[in-house]
Amino acid sequence: MGAPLGCDHPCMAPSADLDKVVRLVEEQEERMRAITRGKSFMAIGAALLLVASTGRAEETVTLTWRAPAEGSTRTDTKNMDMKMDLVVRVNGQVVQDSNMTMRETEEVVTTVQQVSGDAASKVQVEYRKAEKTQAQGQMEEQATSPTHGKTYVVERKGEELAVTAPDGSTPSEEEQEVVAKDQRDLGRTDRFFRLLPKTPLTVGQVFQVSPEDARDAFPPDDMEIKRFQMKLVAVNEGVARFEVEMLAGGEPSEGLTMTVDLKGEFRVRVADGRPIALNLAGPIEMKGLQEGDGQKVEFGGKGTMNMRFAAAYN
Repeated sequence: MGAPLGCDHPCMAPSADLDKVVRLVEEQEERMRAITRGKSFMAIGAALLLVASTGRAEETVTLTWRAPAEGSTRTDTKNMDMKMDLVVRVNGQVVQDSNMTMRETEEVVTTVQQVSGDAASKVQVEYRKAEKTQAQGQMEEQATSPTHGKTYVVERKGEELAVTAPDGSTPSEEEQEVVAKDQRDLGRTDRFFRLLPKTPLTVGQVFQVSPEDARDAFPPDDMEIKRFQMKLVAVNEGVARFEVEMLAGGEPSEGLTMTVDLKGEFRVRVADGRPIALNLAGPIEMKGLQEGDGQKVEFGGKGTMNMRFAAAYN
């Protein structure tokens, strides 16, 4: 370093001038440090804003299916409520105007006894409750499924399902038919999980489910799935939540058509693909016409349907 101005040798610089130079240098260094710190804070802030905005716009999730463990249980609770105003006209004259309500309730506990590959292949199924109530006007009818209060063992054997009682005896054909229909997923992933894409999904993404896959989840033979749309709306605490829209129609009996337009939500666990809940509700409409013997009989009904499914795992 050169000597201060007015001095031929560094050691000859006045002490006051030297102190002044040191202070100036220190002040300049402090200014540089402040600027550097400011830039660091701004860079960090910008990075945080970038991450936050990216997370909001690009939050994605990939749903995964995992085989259940042997000995694990699943408790399914299903409720379906329908209310409808029915009007019957004969040759244009109203002969019946009544309210109809129907409720179905089911609680089933499934225990995994054997696992093959990525799915259960043998289970014990306990029907704790399987009831149905229908009322029209002053009349009410209650009924229970042939499986109500009973337990079965179901095993996948190739393309067939073997349904037996826990003691090995053979249930009635009606019971076997009901249980086999309920357990059609045995040996495969859950039918509701199969509705979902296996590629990454972004929050806000809308996708259509094929009628075939939707029909597999909602199997009534007399109903046709015309549209099934889903939208991923949130992922919180390991659960993906979807908005669901379903439009279906069919002919439950000759000369009678029915349409349902349901909306609601579906929730599924991200880590293993287990469905947690499905709630759908919306309007239902029925129309019918029969002609013969000089009479024209018209049926009409409008109302609401509410379907609620919940599953708990242990």
